[in-house]
Amino acid sequence: MNNKKTDSIQVHEKHAGQYDKGVLALDCHDHDVLFGLGFEYIKAGERLIDIGIGTGMSSAPFHRAGLQISGIDGCAAMIEQCHKKNDRIPCDPGYYQPPISLGRWLV
Repeated sequence: MNNKKTDSIQVHEKHAGQYDKGVLALDCHDHDVLFGLGFEYIKAGERLIDIGIGTGMSSAPFHRAGLQISGIDGCAAMIEQCHKKNDRIPCDPGYYQPPISLGRWLV
């Protein structure tokens, strides 16, 4: 695998500032659904890692519920947007090879 950024990351870099508005304009509420599905299983103070955190839309409700969030993303511009909205969520910009999992992710 080469280290060139993927087309997806390039697109997200170009449109990071408009990403949240675009998601909401499409009436997409996946981030709310994700929180709704996980809410009963979380407790304030627990930790969550968001791989591909982007602008933090999916992690923000968990953060507001008291979870400690850490995130990584291959798109530095999306991380910048996340920091603008959620300055207390530590994020690491940088390109990562896709993770491979042979089991379940436990948080």
